[in-house]
Amino acid sequence: MSNPLGDGLSALLVEDDDIASHFAQVVCRKHATTLTRVSAALDAMKALSTRRVDLMVLDHQLGGVSGLQLIDAARGDLERTEIIVMTASRDPALKAQYEARGVRLFLNKPLTLDALEFAVAAVVTRIQRERAKWRSRASGE
Repeated sequence: MSNPLGDGLSALLVEDDDIASHFAQVVCRKHATTLTRVSAALDAMKALSTRRVDLMVLDHQLGGVSGLQLIDAARGDLERTEIIVMTASRDPALKAQYEARGVRLFLNKPLTLDALEFAVAAVVTRIQRERAKWRSRASGE
């Protein structure tokens, strides 16, 4: 049985570390109807260009490509995508760069499962509220 918050929710996990990816997949699967996991920026670009992605959980450093570079390259495909960034960096300037690109949630590694669960649940709730508003407007209520 899928989580009612996650009905119809598509998530993309972009993480090149297998251990971090495993835990993030556990959390995302609780909330998303579909989950795609990729470990490289190019694969993320392909996924973003071929399907709607509601939530992207993104590692900052992806083997030579940063999450910032991925967001910049995929900007047109991310118009309605909520992004959670995970990083070991504590640099406030880095966080500011992500925020300037519309990222609202920035998690520092090492992550706890609870912190990731809280962040994903908060984003899913926000997505569902926005969808409810849109449906209400579309139906003329």
